[in-house]
Amino acid sequence: MANDLRNLDMNGVDSDGAARYESVLEKMFSFLPEAMDELDDLITHYPDFILGHIFKAYMLAADGRRSTLKDIARRVNDIEHLTGTPNLREKLHLDALKKWSENNLKAAIDTWQLILSMWPQDILAYRQFQGQIFWFGQKARALNLSAQLLPHWNEDTPGYWMFSSMHGFALEEMGHYDLAEHFARQALADNSRDLAAKHTLAHLYEMQGRTQDGIHFLENQTSSLNQHNAFRGHLWWHLALFYLEQGNVDQALALFDKEIYSVPSANYLDIQNGASLLIRLDFLGIDVGERWSKLVQGVTEIAGDSSIMFTELHNAMVIANNPLNSNFNGHINKVAASPLIRQESEFSIATQIMEAIAAYHSKQYQHAANLITAVKELHYQLGGSHAQQDVLSQYLIMAHANLNQWPQVVSLLKLRFMSRADHGSLTAIQSKLSQIEQVKSIDALLPLLAKVE
Repeated sequence: MANDLRNLDMNGVDSDGAARYESVLEKMFSFLPEAMDELDDLITHYPDFILGHIFKAYMLAADGRRSTLKDIARRVNDIEHLTGTPNLREKLHLDALKKWSENNLKAAIDTWQLILSMWPQDILAYRQFQGQIFWFGQKARALNLSAQLLPHWNEDTPGYWMFSSMHGFALEEMGHYDLAEHFARQALADNSRDLAAKHTLAHLYEMQGRTQDGIHFLENQTSSLNQHNAFRGHLWWHLALFYLEQGNVDQALALFDKEIYSVPSANYLDIQNGASLLIRLDFLGIDVGERWSKLVQGVTEIAGDSSIMFTELHNAMVIANNPLNSNFNGHINKVAASPLIRQESEFSIATQIMEAIAAYHSKQYQHAANLITAVKELHYQLGGSHAQQDVLSQYLIMAHANLNQWPQVVSLLKLRFMSRADHGSLTAIQSKLSQIEQVKSIDALLPLLAKVE
């Protein structure tokens, strides 16, 4: 038995193993690809290290594939038969993993929250909680939990940056931009490779309309981004959005080709990033060539197998833009027929939006608008950030625009504008709203669609 750097007991490992475990935690939460190999080496050296095995299973389950959960269930069984008696914290982690393997991720989230109520410095439980609750859109709960833990963390706490970068993101998603920037920059001061902190700053720039700041910041990271794992693609996606907001379509397309979706991939993040960028370009009337077809191979592998409904929406975008597809309804029915435990609502909302996406790309714009409007106050439950969810708002706006329903377009544009950051003076807000009120054509709409602020 040994303690981690935050004095939490761990079974099946000695002090040297505990130090190696801390190194793995830091590399994993910096999104460095070598972290998984180092975790494998650690488990090989300490075969009864309970938390090491659980950590490995958490990382595998996070691939967003329902089919993976069968392997996780086998791993739960193997962990239960390790030599040694787990302590209460380890038992609860194993219970969370078991619930996840049983298709009940919401119960796992509840268990991580329980762990943190007793051990507020359990960074593994904290990062799992924050990473998975994101896909249910529970932004207030994410910040509330993080704020409850804050008194137990400070700059003298080992690994503080692993907490502060995610706390910063929780603040950003709830609109507390100044505080969010403080925590993100604090995390980067402690660990310059903290990709989560860089991600938080990218969101801050996006939500505040600081497009040039976003480009400057991310361009300064380009030499190091590809040192990270697949999450790096999402930072490239943010940079492409900033370029798109400035009207630099060529740069956005170049980033798609070189960094965002350069090779076929069934990774859910790659699919989300690729499809989300392409549909935004399509809405703006940009010819994206054969790029939609590049995503088909990955989507064919993962479609209907996603445990993250936000991914299924992006799968639907790719399928709808594939002229060879002939079974969109079959795909939607497959998703609708097998909701995960406690996710009936999310699956119902997702399948309705998928139907709307199919209708939109079949030019059934009124049907698409009706379907999205019926759930537009609910689709936050499917997860994703405010910046990512904006693509669904754009679908609804464009459906109305294609019907020449300009009062509806203006109303949605105003709501979209006001939901963003502090817009400055009242005069500036009134000026922007007046500009929106003049939108009565696609040509007038598209500049506002590309850039919210």
